[in-house]
Amino acid sequence: VELKELEEGTALEVDRFVLPPWYQETRGPVTFRTLFPFYFERERAGEGARHDLGVMPFYWRYREGEASADVYFPLYWRFREPRFDTDIVLQTYLNRGGYGHDFGFAPLLFLGRNDKTGSDYQVVPPLFWRFAGKDSLFLLAGTYYHHRDGDDYDLGLPPIFFAGRERDDSCLLYT
Repeated sequence: VELKELEEGTALEVDRFVLPPWYQETRGPVTFRTLFPFYFERERAGEGARHDLGVMPFYWRYREGEASADVYFPLYWRFREPRFDTDIVLQTYLNRGGYGHDFGFAPLLFLGRNDKTGSDYQVVPPLFWRFAGKDSLFLLAGTYYHHRDGDDYDLGLPPIFFAGRERDDSCLLYT
């Protein structure tokens, strides 16, 4: 019984059925069932309706309005929301949203784009890192680096070459 229900004196009646390993409970709009430890199900009716189901340890899902998830452990994960969709297959993921996408093949490749902010990135650890925005850039490729922020920049290939400009001052250095 929840604290709010106790304070208001409106505690919901609980209906239980137990025949081990089966357990079932209904409290108002919420029903819970389990065949411990293999199966569980929880349903909430009415406002904020949600349905959870699990066949442990291999499958789990939920449905709540436009949001949903399905997990076929450990092979496939799928998440759906009004703002984005995400799929994960082993170590590979793809996230698609209204403004762009993200993709990864961990730990070898990560890339993405956000059209709303005008930014994108590509990462191939440990050799290549690139992050770009509308007026900025960071690039690290091996020992070469390039950083740009508006008209200002720094770049170099250590220990051979370094260059940069900040506001109206420029610098070029060879070693």
